[in-house]
Amino acid sequence: MMRTNDGLPIQLTANAHEQLIAHCRSTLPNEGCGLLISTNLDTPTMIDTIHPIANAHPHPLSSFSFDPAGWISALYRLQRNNQQLVGYYHSHPRSLPIPSSSDSLGTMSQAGAITLIVSFSTSQPNMRAYWKPSDEWLPVALTIESSSDNQKAD
Repeated sequence: MMRTNDGLPIQLTANAHEQLIAHCRSTLPNEGCGLLISTNLDTPTMIDTIHPIANAHPHPLSSFSFDPAGWISALYRLQRNNQQLVGYYHSHPRSLPIPSSSDSLGTMSQAGAITLIVSFSTSQPNMRAYWKPSDEWLPVALTIESSSDNQKAD
């Protein structure tokens, strides 16, 4: 259900990107959070689905933690649909997309998991991806598929 990423570049489909931004924007001024999923087991570095999970942290303006029931439900859904968990996402409503000390507490510790942070600190959302193979957050290359890449030729 979870494949080790080892810092490989990640791709985000245009549709997943739009859903991710919309979900995180809808949770403002709080942090939003959820799962990054690949439905193509042959291409586990292509995120084509997101699964929002409610932020259950007592201080959601500046921290996040997955709602336990939402987390368990999401894991069952992944297994039932034969999907691959690539990692997690959350938003920073007022700060840059750089991991904070509280991010380490909110992120599930699974080897190879990608953490994608969406920042709303500027007029346009900005996002960066990381992985944490040990105690240090390392950047991961992230490309976002353009809408035209997703259209089929006639």
